[in-house]
Amino acid sequence: MMRLLPLPPVAEMDKVPPHEVPTEIARLAALQFALAGRLANPLAVAQSQATNPAPRFVTAKELATLLSLRLDRVYELARTGRIPSIRIGRAMRFDVDAVRKALTS
Repeated sequence: MMRLLPLPPVAEMDKVPPHEVPTEIARLAALQFALAGRLANPLAVAQSQATNPAPRFVTAKELATLLSLRLDRVYELARTGRIPSIRIGRAMRFDVDAVRKALTS
């Protein structure tokens, strides 16, 4: 990813020396060109607007029901590390999305 130098705040534009104005205009044009490509792609816009939902943690029984597996198979997959799990004391919880991803890979 290209790192851009920070642009001066709008309130401080009058403090930019006259000999640096063309450089700042060129940087703004490059930034506008780079961002215009993202706006032209509706999928990128939708993804940038979507918030990352918090992981949905479920019990082994709920996971077994969601994935149509036997309960002992869920525990076996977790024990062998085939699916990710989180222990909270004696309880075991599963992130549904992470489990689905692990099973498809």
